[in-house]
Amino acid sequence: MKDIKENILQYLQIYQENPLNFIPLIIDLVIVIFLAYNLLKIVKDSRAWQLVKGIALLIVATWLSRMAKFKYTKLHFICCNELGSYTSNNNFSTRN
Repeated sequence: MKDIKENILQYLQIYQENPLNFIPLIIDLVIVIFLAYNLLKIVKDSRAWQLVKGIALLIVATWLSRMAKFKYTKLHFICCNELGSYTSNNNFSTRN
């Protein structure tokens, strides 16, 4: 936790020394937020919305299991190990 706090303070100190570095950061954030908003607006009206919600749920579950240090629970094992091996071992090609 100390490392995170030190990194944040160092990061803020860099921007305090040269405030013009904030401009590209703000522009980048505005572009990413704009693209994410429009993508979600397009997806929300389609059947892909359920897929997006499922992926978001898996990301949140993985993040929570890492934050709570549940390294030896089924949730962490499924999120971090099983899902990755499932998607990499399956061949999703069509039949010939």
